[in-house]
Amino acid sequence: MIIKLTASQVEGTSLKEGQEIDVNVPKQELVEAKRYVPTKKFKDIDSMVKEITELTDNNNHGEVLEVIANYFGYKKYENLFIYINELHNLEGSLPMELNDYRYRLSQEMYQWLKRDQGEEIYNLVRSGL
Repeated sequence: MIIKLTASQVEGTSLKEGQEIDVNVPKQELVEAKRYVPTKKFKDIDSMVKEITELTDNNNHGEVLEVIANYFGYKKYENLFIYINELHNLEGSLPMELNDYRYRLSQEMYQWLKRDQGEEIYNLVRSGL
């Protein structure tokens, strides 16, 4: 599976307009990665916020995004964060371009969260970061 990132998708990068980065990852490895993602169900939002606070404290920012996307049912974002985290693991570090892409996706997801759940829930979730 090839994931293409363009200059317009990656903020703050050295890519010029029209340039792309191809990341080739075997689909089998991406699918297998899903088995290692915890699918913890939370009894309430406070327990989810506690979990993301612990993950943030342990510098697991990618997993935080997975948990938030999963909790609120943002399947598209959850899958993208799973794949980004798997690439992170395969590379051994998070390439700058991929980090920029993850950041852009997280900002989109937070906009949906604020719109769908309201300011109070949005602020509660953000307090755990």
